[in-house]
Amino acid sequence: MSITFRTEAEIVPSKVKLEVNDTIVLIGSCFVEGVGQRLEEGLLPVMCNPYGTVYNPLAISKQIERIIHRQSCSDDELISESGRWHSKYAHSRLSANTQDEVKANISQVTEQAARALANAKCLVITFGTAWIYRLIATGEVVANCHRLPANQFQRELLSVDDIVRQYDETIKTIQQYNNSIRILFTVSPIRHLKETLHGNQISKATLLLAIDKLMTQHTCVEYFPSYEILLDDLRDYRFYADDMVHPSNVAVDYIYDLFAQNYLSSTTISFVNEAKKISQSLNHRNLGDEVAYQRFIATVYERALAIKKKYNIADDNHVFAMAVHKLEHHLNI
Repeated sequence: MSITFRTEAEIVPSKVKLEVNDTIVLIGSCFVEGVGQRLEEGLLPVMCNPYGTVYNPLAISKQIERIIHRQSCSDDELISESGRWHSKYAHSRLSANTQDEVKANISQVTEQAARALANAKCLVITFGTAWIYRLIATGEVVANCHRLPANQFQRELLSVDDIVRQYDETIKTIQQYNNSIRILFTVSPIRHLKETLHGNQISKATLLLAIDKLMTQHTCVEYFPSYEILLDDLRDYRFYADDMVHPSNVAVDYIYDLFAQNYLSSTTISFVNEAKKISQSLNHRNLGDEVAYQRFIATVYERALAIKKKYNIADDNHVFAMAVHKLEHHLNI
């Protein structure tokens, strides 16, 4: 009798394999940024969380609608707190000292995201929680409370039907905008302890049930079990960060590797492995020997041009182009 000491998550084979020039858009919780960062390090054409991290399904849906319809930022969505202006539908990284600056920030990322989503082969949506915060004064569901007093919000738990009803419409809108896109849902394995352990479990179960129902109703939808991989496969606190809530870098690497094996073509995986060396080289510090440093950067630059030719990297791959631009800047080209 064979003995096994772990339970590996079953991953349904993907219907799509991403090639080196396929655009990937990722929206959702901070977990999605860990995966997005690793894709960016592989110099793939990626856009991750244009409006910053977002956790609940309704806020994610509203951001997608904004991208597709290129909706501008209105005065009504802006709030002032601690001397800065914020959007109720965006992370504080888009906040600024004036309303006009916030509007400009949102306008810029909306246009970038609209182009990316129009060309994307895959949209990854990561739900973090089914708990929402509704602004009592207006009834709006916010993406970020921006440290406003808790008494200004009403906390609610979405139902499975709430999520399915919203995403039936959102998925149709996405398909009208880009009829060849695949939508990959995941549930973040990060626990929201402020909801209590039981509240967190109820929340995650709601998200999982909603996604399962959406998969039966939309052929473009797939599911990647990041939640199950951490909780049932890795299943140990040594795979968590010091806060015992977020996954460690080792855990995210493991989950990303499973994602890559299932969603990236063999050619893309080879490209990523080579391209990561370019990314790592960009972090190389100049220790004072300028001649040696310039020689090193020139070698990396030639390698980047060779990789671009070898894999026929498209000129509109902004991530790869940015890496090349940084190398050219160092070389004063």
